[in-house]
Amino acid sequence: MKSFKLLDEFKVSGHQFQIITELKKTEVESAVSEAGKLLYQKWYSLKPDLLKDHEQHWKDQAYQLHEQIVDEIETIFNIKEKIANVTQPNYRYRFGRVLFSFNFIKEAIEEFKTAIELKSDYIKAYRKLAACYMKEHEYALAADTLKKALNMTSPFPCLLYTSPSPRDLS
Repeated sequence: MKSFKLLDEFKVSGHQFQIITELKKTEVESAVSEAGKLLYQKWYSLKPDLLKDHEQHWKDQAYQLHEQIVDEIETIFNIKEKIANVTQPNYRYRFGRVLFSFNFIKEAIEEFKTAIELKSDYIKAYRKLAACYMKEHEYALAADTLKKALNMTSPFPCLLYTSPSPRDLS
């Protein structure tokens, strides 16, 4: 079977993305990058004996994966525009996690900061914001963010928030 490659460049919300999808001997792989920086990859393993008789099927599968990833990115940025005025911190935090999982770190930082602005004691948002700073090699910012979160918690959070054992209730 011949390997083949699909290549696309597309713009979404001021971003210029490149996506390459390849059908190789044992897998279909898609890679998304921006300005030469790999953002994320998806791949599916294939059994070589299946490729022999179903080459066109797997080419079609590779094309579908490629289109699915383009759709995912466009959908994410459409959602980002639609929730710009949402004032529930939990929604902003959750969307930040989605952005983080796709390695859209600058956008994730915006969402976590917004969640914190809306709820200043949102510890989980501080932790994820710190993780974003770590990915961006902004270690001092990450440390400062974690210190803020740590200063908001009690010294023994595990002791204060665990459920009592049945023995303690009797």
